[in-house]
Amino acid sequence: MKLSALGLVALAFSLHQTAAIHPSKRHSSNNSLTFNPRLPFGPTLSAYRKSFTFDIPAEAYAQFQSDIIPVQLSEAIAIAKRYLKKEFGLSQSNYVVKNAYTSNHNGITHIYLRQVVQGLEVVNGDINMNVDVFGNIIDIHSSFYTPAQGVGENVLLEYLNSLMYSSYSNSNVINKWAKNAKSELVGGGYKALLKQKIFKGGDENNLLKEQRLLNVRYNTDGFIKATEAVEKLTRHLDSTSTFRVLGHNISSKLEYDDDGELQERISGLPKEIAVGNEATAKPAFIQLDDGELYPVWSIEMEQEHDWWNGIVSSETGEVLSLINWVSNASYNVFPFGTSDPSEGDRKMVSEPHDEIASPFGWHKITDYKKYTDTRGNNVFAQENFDGRNGWQNNMRPDGGTDLVFDYPINFEQNPDEYTDAAVTNLFYINNKLHDMFYAYGFDENSGNFQENNFGRGGKENDGVIANAQDGSGTNNANFATPPDGRRPRMRMYVWDNTNPMRDGDLDAGIITHEYSHGVSIRLTGGPGNVNCLTWGESGGMGEGWGDFFATLARLKPENTRDTSFTMGEYSAGYGIRPYPYSTEMEINPQTFKIMDRGAYWGVHAKGSVWATMLYEMMWSLIDKHGFTPDFESRDLRYGNTLALQLVIDGMKLQPCMPSFTDARDAILLADRLLTGGDNQCEIWKAFAKRGLGHGAKVVGDTPWGGGRRVESYTIGKSCTN
Repeated sequence: MKLSALGLVALAFSLHQTAAIHPSKRHSSNNSLTFNPRLPFGPTLSAYRKSFTFDIPAEAYAQFQSDIIPVQLSEAIAIAKRYLKKEFGLSQSNYVVKNAYTSNHNGITHIYLRQVVQGLEVVNGDINMNVDVFGNIIDIHSSFYTPAQGVGENVLLEYLNSLMYSSYSNSNVINKWAKNAKSELVGGGYKALLKQKIFKGGDENNLLKEQRLLNVRYNTDGFIKATEAVEKLTRHLDSTSTFRVLGHNISSKLEYDDDGELQERISGLPKEIAVGNEATAKPAFIQLDDGELYPVWSIEMEQEHDWWNGIVSSETGEVLSLINWVSNASYNVFPFGTSDPSEGDRKMVSEPHDEIASPFGWHKITDYKKYTDTRGNNVFAQENFDGRNGWQNNMRPDGGTDLVFDYPINFEQNPDEYTDAAVTNLFYINNKLHDMFYAYGFDENSGNFQENNFGRGGKENDGVIANAQDGSGTNNANFATPPDGRRPRMRMYVWDNTNPMRDGDLDAGIITHEYSHGVSIRLTGGPGNVNCLTWGESGGMGEGWGDFFATLARLKPENTRDTSFTMGEYSAGYGIRPYPYSTEMEINPQTFKIMDRGAYWGVHAKGSVWATMLYEMMWSLIDKHGFTPDFESRDLRYGNTLALQLVIDGMKLQPCMPSFTDARDAILLADRLLTGGDNQCEIWKAFAKRGLGHGAKVVGDTPWGGGRRVESYTIGKSCTN
């Protein structure tokens, strides 16, 4: 049953690549299987994207004073809903609010919506809206698509029949409504029915949702069952798999997830297919490039090295899309800001936690849950020599009741001889990153990583699982980011390019890069949608932000705009990016156009271009405002701290699946909102120097980053005016 435009149809389906620092020699996550909906979108992709930025005077957005009472979160959501109703005719049955929160430092409320048709979500239909402190709509980014003018009557009749004659119908109301609706349809009232009952919804949509799941579950209208969909997905992931539902003690049950959405939990799966022997499946819709809606199962299945979100046709069993969520006290440590052992020595640091970000310290979750080892509210750090998914009972160094973590390192030995020191360093850097990003707005409401949120919003129980010396690979690292409320996983590997080998757990640049994947993924599109930075330019920027944050954190007062930095040189023995990060064109010649080259097809190469542009912007701001080594203080009088804040704010403002120009515009908008536009010229000049000035574009762009890039070295009007 092919449902042709049965609602507000989304265009571009997000796909999540492995967030990895560098290719591994051994197995880590399997990113080669990740793919988009089966049809190439071609050059018409951008024509369907709708983004609106409202021209409101920049001076109205200077940092608000204490006497201004900003609109409350509930008010901002209500304003957004009224706007969508008035301007686009969208009622609340057309979407669900997936996430909404207010950034404390600028009062901007960020609202993330998901399209709903017939009570079910469309997996690639998203809107994000931003509302200022006065209740003004700042901008809207949408992948919703306007309904087609006509929907074949036979399609709707087929659907109504499935509701009327299902032997599993659990509601007389559904049957009564379907019977009346069919009479209207046959009687010629088709368009009125479509408008009033399907798209405008009402209470019927909740009933439709439950009935739809029952129909899919029991195969009453031609759909395959969830267990069959899992089998199809498993065979797609591994063509040699002999797994079949028949012959295994597979069971399933209906339940509600944490968001109140119905799903089916499949249990009894072999452990090599699913960690914990379980997977979940939800009925949904997806729009492919032919502009039609297709019913699907959205399956979540965690494995030892991968964490899959597979979209399987509930009619044919074909895998239409596949996303991998794996991207690629006192402590004797390399202090935060020391990138690796080549830049400085270890020191004993005491009570390094931030009292606002981590009010209980780093080792206490609640009054009744405290640890003396490398576990706490933000991070669970441990060795993972065997490379498997289990982590709870792995070895951790114990600091005793005094929480003293002081362990020797002998760099003439291989890393497995100083595991305690490595796990301590990994725990320390992860916690410092948590506290730093918290200060700049990656807090509980915006989806940060904490077990206990202290009643400050967001979903809990998602501290980072940080595995040191992970045996599942070498010469690499990765970070898996599930939606808010579920623990992300960081895998840090040993690097064998040198003798003796080197440990990525001592390389703060790599740890920062990996942690930053979680930050950018949770902030772009909202903490409940982790499929917005997948490949092409979006995936490239996911890599670039990690390099930028890692480079910013290692800056010293003696550095200048003439200083160059490599990425990963300590661990790998050489820089792992095409060029060092430098403002000198002779050292780093990368501009927007270079991504047309075949060597820049991958996300890491694209990311180096984006990080270069951000590096240029940061130095333009430092030249204007100066530098502070205390970037953790969030003193925005300085260029480096201001650059960090604008980049974080830009992530919250940009659309799902942003392009380079989208992200640039979001940073410019962030500056207008935060400073009244005081830095528009510096920002424009930095991007224009690298070919991303006003008018830069991609001709014939594709989701994978293809197309022909047209550079511009022109400064935008917000500077010239």
